[in-house]
Amino acid sequence: MTRQPEMEAMARRPRCPLHPPAGPGRRQGRQPQLGLARTDAPFVAVLDCDHVPSPRFLEVTLAAFDEPSVAFVQTPQYYANADRGGVAAAAWAQQSLFFGSIAVARDAMGAMFCCGTNVVFRRAALEAVGYFPTHSLTEDFELSIALHESGWQSRYVPEALAAGLAPRTWPATSASSSAGRGVACRPCPASSPPACRAACASTICCRRRTG
Repeated sequence: MTRQPEMEAMARRPRCPLHPPAGPGRRQGRQPQLGLARTDAPFVAVLDCDHVPSPRFLEVTLAAFDEPSVAFVQTPQYYANADRGGVAAAAWAQQSLFFGSIAVARDAMGAMFCCGTNVVFRRAALEAVGYFPTHSLTEDFELSIALHESGWQSRYVPEALAAGLAPRTWPATSASSSAGRGVACRPCPASSPPACRAACASTICCRRRTG
């Protein structure tokens, strides 16, 4: 979200309201809260500003809400410019590893988590856990834990339904990591207790499935 006049003019063309943040702060959880407060649809899609959904995005994701207990449906983060240089290719290699076998395995265990973009939420599930955390730098991860702890389920659709742009230079990669992926690599005290609980729950789940 931004207060740049260019973005406001772009949003007016398709009659899409733009709601810039009312106050300072970069924590991602504050951004979706603004949209939720101004809408009432039963399902909410979250997309990064550089990701363009395909016409089938909602058709496929909404079909995956096959149980009333499904809280969110996550899809891969796909970079359409992965062939535009080594940096972009490396960024896509990182994403393809996670959204390939790792995400599929997590989904099979009922342990997929929200990745912050290309995801659709059930509004009732968000309401049940108090919406997006605004005190955490890793709000998507912490929200996923809260939903699973409350008995909600998740789904993963291993099909690229939105296309974004990977950083093409090392300075851009560094800036992107500082704002996103790098944040998740730094300690976040607010997320430590739920993360520990999630790790213990995953270990117990694995033992039950393999034992």
